[in-house]
Amino acid sequence: MHPFLAWSIAVAGAGTLGTAAWVVLGTCLLAWFATHPPRRRVKGTPARFGAAFEEVAFASLEGTMLSGWFIPARNSTEGEPVRGVVILCHGMMANRGEALPWAERLWREGFSLLLFDFRAMGESDGDLCTVDRAGERQVRGSKARPSCERARARREVVAAPSDVQSSARS
Repeated sequence: MHPFLAWSIAVAGAGTLGTAAWVVLGTCLLAWFATHPPRRRVKGTPARFGAAFEEVAFASLEGTMLSGWFIPARNSTEGEPVRGVVILCHGMMANRGEALPWAERLWREGFSLLLFDFRAMGESDGDLCTVDRAGERQVRGSKARPSCERARARREVVAAPSDVQSSARS
């Protein structure tokens, strides 16, 4: 084999291996940062739009303590009917503060609200953030029921997000 051809094959092989190594390393880094995002400090509270709120903490299905706010409907003390309870969830690499613009609108529309930080986000415990349906299980399996049960005891109705979206637009 000609030396130049051997050298070309070696360089091409090294380049292919180098590229493969970077792809694997990049994928691993992406997966790490997706499941271990930097925590962002919660900015603002429901008080910024005049809502009374209660700091709450409850255990997820897995036992991780989640932090949040329960915001009673603004008309719950005025004898007017409360439209329901809405659980607002934040997006990836965020916290409950991200949901405050939606919370204000829904609160003004007569809903009670629960805003919370998912595991490993905001002020909640945990080191591993989930990017699958485990986030939904944190809500459904949580022990956030005391806040929702208090609301239900006042004859508030727990509403599904699709119901809330259509009601809030009217």
